Amino acid sequence: ASIPMKDLDYSALGMAVVSTNLEEVLRLDQDNIFVCTNTDPSLQAALRSALSSPDYPYTRISKRIQKNYDWDHLVQGMLSVAQERLERSQTT
Repeated sequence: ASIPMKDLDYSALGMAVVSTNLEEVLRLDQDNIFVCTNTDPSLQAALRSALSSPDYPYTRISKRIQKNYDWDHLVQGMLSVAQERLERSQTT
């Protein structure tokens, strides 16, 4: 599975996003991402929802995306996991 980077990029900018219903997109679970299937009515409904959302601009989501998907934050998380596993392996 891969992270839908454009969805994250646009979310970090506080923009509404209309995207297909990929598992990775659904896993993001962001209020500014409006998911549609590959049908015209579904796409139309997602576009209407995105354009009429009272939360736009999504500054709250933008700040959360910028924090949680920032490389420094991600690297710190990876280092913490690596350190924890190293410590566990030394005690067993």
